[in-house]
Amino acid sequence: MKAIIYVDGKSSPPFINESEELSMLSSKDIDSLPNAIFEEIELLDVLEFSDRPEILEVAISKLRHGGKIKITGTDALQVIKNAALGVCNLEQASSFMLGGRNKLVSAHNLKEGLSSVGLNVTLVGIMGYKYVVEAQRQ
Repeated sequence: MKAIIYVDGKSSPPFINESEELSMLSSKDIDSLPNAIFEEIELLDVLEFSDRPEILEVAISKLRHGGKIKITGTDALQVIKNAALGVCNLEQASSFMLGGRNKLVSAHNLKEGLSSVGLNVTLVGIMGYKYVVEAQRQ
């Protein structure tokens, strides 16, 4: 069973395979999910837009042992780097970094955070301004 957690009005639309058993809900409703039941959880921009500092821990608690978590969002360090290099101007960088976000996130810091709570990080990727980090619960 897979859960896709998104942020109303902010997250990019997910790719959905219609053949899989799927729960798709807003990050505001994450507490309604049962603990330790999901084989896979995908968080779409949730870490940046959530006003709950514990949202990642809550998501991990919904993941069964051996399950995988995939987290996507905008990498703050890539935006800052590209602004400094002149790839984008300050106005564009501000829009990427702010735009209603409550928190800035980088793939590097997320990798360290997931490792520190015992998850095995299996993928860290950055494409443009977006990051993807995947990890497996032990």
